[in-house]
Amino acid sequence: MTSVWVAYCLSNRTTYLIQNQKYEAGLVAAFEHMRSQGRPCNVLDIGTGTGLLSMMSVRNGADSVTACDVSQLHDLTPFTQYTDSSRQVVTLL
Repeated sequence: MTSVWVAYCLSNRTTYLIQNQKYEAGLVAAFEHMRSQGRPCNVLDIGTGTGLLSMMSVRNGADSVTACDVSQLHDLTPFTQYTDSSRQVVTLL
């Protein structure tokens, strides 16, 4: 099933690029709103799958990210590319 999904995504790269840019823009707007109220940006990514929400959250300065999935996340997501060595922001469940 995963290989079929990956093949589908690769065949529709432009559509997914635009979709993901809009997704990230919405995430940034939500973070700005939270910060304007003095609230922390804590993210719970349930069913993280590829970890897209989690990686975008870390890249945009989330205070913490908790990602959970039934799959072994360390095999599916390249979180190490998006973690800041001075702080631990991602928790994998």
